[in-house]
Amino acid sequence: MNDALPSPCIGTCSTVFGDEVCRGCRRYLHEIQAWNAYDAALKARVWARLETELQQVFARHYRIVDTQRLQAQVPTRALAHASLAYRAVDLLQRRPTRDPQDIGLVALQPGSPERCIANLLTELYTLAQAHYERSYGRCSGATRGNTMTNSLP
Repeated sequence: MNDALPSPCIGTCSTVFGDEVCRGCRRYLHEIQAWNAYDAALKARVWARLETELQQVFARHYRIVDTQRLQAQVPTRALAHASLAYRAVDLLQRRPTRDPQDIGLVALQPGSPERCIANLLTELYTLAQAHYERSYGRCSGATRGNTMTNSLP
């Protein structure tokens, strides 16, 4: 088994409280449960979905204005494969009081740094939930045991 891609887990799993979509990493419960059994291709597909969702939301909340400054930030997790936007959100999520300008970003929405990242994370979670419901909801005809077949682009 190839473990080149790390787990997206950030240590704040909400699936233990009954969520089908984790509020921390935005993976689906069945993806979290089966992660260690996934081969590199399935892990890459999950990461691709997470990146796609993040890219859809990130551009409405932040703009990268200093790529070098952002690249110079030491990632708090193994995110070498992730986009700069994904790394930026990871940094802001781990320290929500951080001024986005300190890492080369400009916030596009008004509010405190905490409010800006909270708004982005709320929108990301809402998008992940909608994708899950569309793929695995009661009306979709899909089953939770049908891992990954309906959840990926």
